[in-house]
Amino acid sequence: MTIGRLVIAIAGLLFALAGTGPAAACDDPQIAGVWENPDARHKDVSRVEIVRDCHVDDKSSWSAKFITVWKIRVWSRCRPRDCAWGRVLGRKEDAGPLTATFETFSARRLIELEAQGNDLNLRYNIDFRTASRKDESGLIKMIRVE
Repeated sequence: MTIGRLVIAIAGLLFALAGTGPAAACDDPQIAGVWENPDARHKDVSRVEIVRDCHVDDKSSWSAKFITVWKIRVWSRCRPRDCAWGRVLGRKEDAGPLTATFETFSARRLIELEAQGNDLNLRYNIDFRTASRKDESGLIKMIRVE
């Protein structure tokens, strides 16, 4: 076992003994989960899945550093089933919102997500790549379902 791995193992043990494992060292998981828009109409955002992965960065040689990786999926109301925007990695800076950008054939979609209990505020800005459609922006209130 290398010295760096030994230091990480000891740091992990100390966190476990203190009752503050990696989850406590990473960002607040309140926003992680599955959210739905109960009032979604055709083309509205209907569902958001947010996954938080928290792990130790073992590339650091002397101190354990915890890293949070946010994975976000979004769907909009379509027929016969909802249309997926895709999967992207989110970004979170300090106390600011969780943000993500979805690049699709037809548009660039930027979203900002902020949780408040069992509600999620989703602010969006859609920049369409064609002049025939006007850009869109707005706020959607979503509720936690999982």
